[in-house]
Amino acid sequence: MGEYQQLSNNGEEQEKGIYFFIKGYWILILSAVFFIFIISFVTATVIVRVNQPKIVTFDLKSTTDDFVQKTAMLGKKATPKDVEELTAIFKQSMQDTLDMYERQGYIVMVKPAVMKGAKDITDEVRENIYRNIRGEQ
Repeated sequence: MGEYQQLSNNGEEQEKGIYFFIKGYWILILSAVFFIFIISFVTATVIVRVNQPKIVTFDLKSTTDDFVQKTAMLGKKATPKDVEELTAIFKQSMQDTLDMYERQGYIVMVKPAVMKGAKDITDEVRENIYRNIRGEQ
């Protein structure tokens, strides 16, 4: 064997095994692990932000009081059956509107339960209720 082959054989023995692989490519391995960690962190953050529930408030008491006041203003013009029908429409319209918000991923809370920071949907719910009472779509 020549001198070249002897050096080649000695080099092959040293280059075998995982130790040589790690020693030769440690920067690449560390970079890949760091990259995977960063991608995992960003993905988890995005998933949490997207799936975070949105909270809205609804003033049930003032809406109900407003309806009762408007119904009372009808006086003798409305029969008990008319009031009963209006109340059923009111109840169903309110429930349908609140269900719509729930299907869109919102959590609807009564206004006194939330101090601040949540969107108030009371006016939108009232508008929908009175539109349904008037028979509009």
